[in-house]
Amino acid sequence: MEIDKTTYQDLSIFFADEESSLFHHLDFTRTSVGQAELRRIFLHPLKNIEEIHAVQQIVQFIFQHINQWEHSVTNGTIVMIEEYLNARVDTDKPGNNPLTGFFQHLWFHTLRKSDYSYLCFALSHVADLIKGCEYLVQLLLKPSTPRQLANVLQSMKQVLSLPETSAFDHPFHGRTPVRVVLKAHETARRFFRPRLQELMRLYAHLDAWYAMAKAMKTYDLVIPVFTSAQPPFLKVKGIFHPLLKQPVRNDLQLSREQNFLFLTGANMAGKSTLIKAVGIAVFLAHIGMGVPAYEMELSLFDGMLTNIHVDDDIIHGKSYFYNEVHRIKNTIEKIQHGKYWLVLIDELFKGTNVDDARNCSVAVIRGLASVRDSLFILSTHLYEIAEQLKSCSNIQFRYFEVQMEEGKFQFNYHLREGISHDRLGYLILKQEKVLDMLNHLQQHTQT
Repeated sequence: MEIDKTTYQDLSIFFADEESSLFHHLDFTRTSVGQAELRRIFLHPLKNIEEIHAVQQIVQFIFQHINQWEHSVTNGTIVMIEEYLNARVDTDKPGNNPLTGFFQHLWFHTLRKSDYSYLCFALSHVADLIKGCEYLVQLLLKPSTPRQLANVLQSMKQVLSLPETSAFDHPFHGRTPVRVVLKAHETARRFFRPRLQELMRLYAHLDAWYAMAKAMKTYDLVIPVFTSAQPPFLKVKGIFHPLLKQPVRNDLQLSREQNFLFLTGANMAGKSTLIKAVGIAVFLAHIGMGVPAYEMELSLFDGMLTNIHVDDDIIHGKSYFYNEVHRIKNTIEKIQHGKYWLVLIDELFKGTNVDDARNCSVAVIRGLASVRDSLFILSTHLYEIAEQLKSCSNIQFRYFEVQMEEGKFQFNYHLREGISHDRLGYLILKQEKVLDMLNHLQQHTQT
């Protein structure tokens, strides 16, 4: 699925502020190589159902074994091995004589004590990597193991079965014989270096897949079902935004017959959150992960486009409205070639006056709604234009209601059928005492 930089930013999949970053919250990897592999997965959503199914099977399989997963391989293990393989350690020893072993031991424990300690520490991490990989092969390699995961584990097993691995069976500490340390060091650096690098590469896959399964358990995600019967299609029950501490779940369905959702509601009612939740769910589905919902069925999408956060481009002299128009133009260019897109638009044409916004919005919505190969969700405050759109049979109208209880606004964040006519801006100013403050300011200025 094609996703551009703007969509990644709009959905906060990657974000400078870690607390707002989806990747940060779903990153349960334990190593730097695993994190790099998970990032690669996030940056390359899959393009066919077979690839997605393969990852889904792996994630589900690991999910079933997640409580048995041991973390003997840490990030410190990986960092230490990478540093060790690139370090220069002089292990030259005194010339041959009948007491070479004794002199070698004495030499390393006195004049080369720091090198000896370094080698023991580094080789203990090599041993940890080997033992950790052996454990995961034993835990996960079964007749029922998904093929792609089995291939990784079989490759690990081949490396682990090499006779050179016996050099790392010893515990490496301050009392390990020098000859044992030097033999393991020579094996690691001269014969086993590419094998160690291969083990770390293979472990990165396991670490990334583990993180995806761990995220499922932590955030109560479910594996979605892909259908090829009726594209474009999206049906979701109990969708929610995964980063909310107490999310409210909602249901929605979009299909070729009703492929446009016209969403209204007051500020803070939940429109933007729902739009982002849908985008995140579809994105996670296309990388083979679980999604934030009770159930989800969808068709494969060729791409996803968002128009949520638009900024002025001061350097190039482009206004907010110009950038909105440019984003819509880019969307039109993408969706006119018969491919399946999910288009998410939040508060279209905020950068112009109300009359212009109404006219532009009606023109754009009518044009987009004529495309039946893509799905659209659009939110707006301009509920008045709904009357002009009711002739489009493929547009469904939904809103978030707001209730007033004891003089205060109550947002229940439940999606309702129909159109919102709530106008809360002035009432919120009044409720927050801003109008009183302004009146006091005017009186103080006049005196």
